[in-house]
Amino acid sequence: MMRDSFTFADLCAGVGGFHVALVKLGGNCIYSCDIDTECERTYFDNHGQMFDEYDIHTIEENRFPDVDIICAGFPCQPYSIAGGRLGFADERSDVFFKIASIIKTKEPRVLLLENVPNLLAIDSGRIVSAQ
Repeated sequence: MMRDSFTFADLCAGVGGFHVALVKLGGNCIYSCDIDTECERTYFDNHGQMFDEYDIHTIEENRFPDVDIICAGFPCQPYSIAGGRLGFADERSDVFFKIASIIKTKEPRVLLLENVPNLLAIDSGRIVSAQ
Protein backbone atom coordinates (compact mmCIF):
# COMPACT_ATOMS: atom_id res chain seq x y z
CA MET A 1 0.00 0.00 0.00
CA MET A 2 1.23 3.47 -0.71
CA ARG A 3 -0.15 5.08 2.43
CA ASP A 4 0.67 4.54 6.06
CA SER A 5 -2.72 3.15 7.03
CA PHE A 6 -5.51 1.31 5.30
CA THR A 7 -8.77 -0.39 6.16
CA PHE A 8 -9.65 -4.03 5.81
CA ALA A 9 -12.48 -6.50 6.29
CA ASP A 10 -11.71 -9.92 7.75
CA LEU A 11 -14.20 -12.47 6.35
CA CYS A 12 -14.23 -16.08 7.54
CA ALA A 13 -11.81 -14.63 10.05
CA GLY A 14 -11.24 -17.64 12.29
CA VAL A 15 -8.94 -16.51 15.09
CA GLY A 16 -7.48 -13.68 13.00
CA GLY A 17 -4.35 -14.73 11.13
CA PHE A 18 -4.90 -12.11 8.42
CA HIS A 19 -5.75 -9.58 11.13
CA VAL A 20 -2.34 -9.99 12.81
CA ALA A 21 -0.42 -9.49 9.57
CA LEU A 22 -2.47 -6.56 8.28
CA VAL A 23 -2.39 -4.63 11.56
CA LYS A 24 1.40 -5.02 11.63
CA LEU A 25 1.44 -3.42 8.17
CA GLY A 26 -0.64 -0.45 9.35
CA GLY A 27 -4.14 -1.75 8.72
CA ASN A 28 -7.31 -0.98 10.62
CA CYS A 29 -9.91 -3.77 10.71
CA ILE A 30 -13.34 -2.20 10.36
CA TYR A 31 -15.36 -5.38 9.76
CA SER A 32 -15.01 -9.04 10.72
CA CYS A 33 -17.12 -12.12 10.23
CA ASP A 34 -17.02 -15.81 11.11
CA ILE A 35 -19.69 -18.36 11.94
CA ASP A 36 -17.63 -19.97 14.74
CA THR A 37 -18.40 -18.37 18.10
CA GLU A 38 -15.50 -20.25 19.70
CA CYS A 39 -13.16 -18.48 17.30
CA GLU A 40 -14.76 -15.19 18.29
CA ARG A 41 -13.55 -15.60 21.87
CA THR A 42 -9.96 -16.01 20.70
CA TYR A 43 -10.38 -13.24 18.13
CA PHE A 44 -11.56 -10.91 20.90
CA ASP A 45 -8.75 -11.96 23.25
CA ASN A 46 -6.16 -11.38 20.53
CA HIS A 47 -7.58 -8.32 18.79
CA GLY A 48 -10.11 -6.70 21.13
CA GLN A 49 -12.90 -7.01 18.56
CA MET A 50 -16.05 -9.10 18.37
CA PHE A 51 -17.31 -10.26 14.98
CA ASP A 52 -19.65 -7.84 13.22
CA GLU A 53 -21.54 -10.71 11.65
CA TYR A 54 -21.65 -14.47 12.13
CA ASP A 55 -23.28 -15.94 9.04
CA ILE A 56 -21.69 -14.51 5.92
CA HIS A 57 -24.87 -15.27 3.98
CA THR A 58 -26.74 -12.56 5.91
CA ILE A 59 -24.35 -9.76 4.90
CA GLU A 60 -26.02 -7.17 2.69
CA GLU A 61 -23.45 -6.13 0.10
CA ASN A 62 -24.86 -2.62 -0.25
CA ARG A 63 -24.44 -2.07 3.51
CA PHE A 64 -20.95 -3.57 3.68
CA PRO A 65 -18.31 -0.95 4.51
CA ASP A 66 -15.92 0.38 1.90
CA VAL A 67 -12.46 -1.05 2.62
CA ASP A 68 -9.08 -1.09 0.93
CA ILE A 69 -8.57 -4.83 1.46
CA ILE A 70 -10.92 -7.77 1.79
CA CYS A 71 -9.34 -10.92 3.17
CA ALA A 72 -10.99 -14.29 3.68
CA GLY A 73 -10.04 -17.80 4.70
CA PHE A 74 -13.24 -19.52 3.54
CA PRO A 75 -13.92 -23.26 3.95
CA CYS A 76 -11.44 -25.37 2.00
CA GLN A 77 -13.21 -28.73 2.23
CA PRO A 78 -15.08 -28.39 -1.10
CA TYR A 79 -11.75 -27.97 -2.92
CA SER A 80 -9.33 -30.11 -0.93
CA ILE A 81 -8.28 -33.71 -1.29
CA ALA A 82 -9.22 -34.25 2.38
CA GLY A 83 -12.72 -32.92 1.70
CA GLY A 84 -13.30 -35.13 -1.32
CA ARG A 85 -13.02 -32.36 -3.94
CA LEU A 86 -16.78 -32.14 -4.32
CA GLY A 87 -16.58 -28.54 -5.54
CA PHE A 88 -20.01 -27.05 -6.22
CA ALA A 89 -21.70 -30.23 -4.97
CA ASP A 90 -20.46 -29.40 -1.44
CA GLU A 91 -22.88 -27.01 0.28
CA ARG A 92 -19.95 -25.15 1.87
CA SER A 93 -18.80 -23.94 -1.56
CA ASP A 94 -21.49 -21.26 -1.50
CA VAL A 95 -19.35 -19.24 0.94
CA PHE A 96 -16.90 -18.61 -1.90
CA PHE A 97 -19.70 -17.19 -4.04
CA LYS A 98 -20.95 -14.94 -1.26
CA ILE A 99 -17.42 -13.55 -0.88
CA ALA A 100 -17.25 -13.09 -4.67
CA SER A 101 -20.52 -11.16 -4.56
CA ILE A 102 -19.20 -8.84 -1.84
CA ILE A 103 -15.99 -8.31 -3.81
CA LYS A 104 -17.91 -7.53 -6.99
CA THR A 105 -20.06 -4.97 -5.17
CA LYS A 106 -17.33 -3.30 -3.12
CA GLU A 107 -14.34 -3.55 -5.49
CA PRO A 108 -11.55 -3.42 -2.88
CA ARG A 109 -8.07 -2.37 -3.99
CA VAL A 110 -6.58 -5.64 -2.72
CA LEU A 111 -7.99 -9.12 -2.20
CA LEU A 112 -6.35 -11.81 -0.05
CA LEU A 113 -7.85 -15.31 -0.16
CA GLU A 114 -6.39 -18.25 1.73
CA ASN A 115 -7.24 -21.70 0.49
CA VAL A 116 -5.91 -24.85 -1.13
CA PRO A 117 -4.16 -25.13 -4.53
CA ASN A 118 -7.04 -27.22 -5.89
CA LEU A 119 -9.36 -24.22 -5.76
CA LEU A 120 -8.30 -23.25 -9.27
CA ALA A 121 -8.60 -26.78 -10.66
CA ILE A 122 -11.88 -28.00 -9.17
CA ASP A 123 -14.73 -28.54 -11.62
CA SER A 124 -12.34 -28.04 -14.55
CA GLY A 125 -11.58 -24.46 -13.48
CA ARG A 126 -15.22 -23.32 -13.40
CA ILE A 127 -14.81 -21.95 -9.87
CA VAL A 128 -12.75 -19.00 -11.10
CA SER A 129 -15.08 -18.11 -13.95
CA ALA A 130 -18.39 -18.64 -12.16
CA GLN A 131 -18.78 -15.05 -10.98
